[in-house]
Amino acid sequence: MNDYAEAIKLVPNQANYLRERADIYVGRADSVAATRTDDLNRAKADLDSVIRGNSVMAADYEKRGLILEKLGNRAAALADFRDAIKRDANRPLSRQAIQRLGG
Repeated sequence: MNDYAEAIKLVPNQANYLRERADIYVGRADSVAATRTDDLNRAKADLDSVIRGNSVMAADYEKRGLILEKLGNRAAALADFRDAIKRDANRPLSRQAIQRLGG
């Protein structure tokens, strides 16, 4: 985590560093209940930065959609899953999530 924090300080908009750090936050949120919401919000913030950038991928929307779902933000999660499918029609996880969320 510290290595990614330092790398992001040096290259603030490097999408891969932000993606990797978001994955670490999500993993930690899944294993440490005490910091769950904080870690999910940090992961979301990293993916927000990636999505504002130029190298956004369908998977970025999908990952953020899963985070938003875990945070209880159904409408935003559905929007991200739909955006993932717009970018790449072959996103079974997003299609399943849309069905699961009733959207």
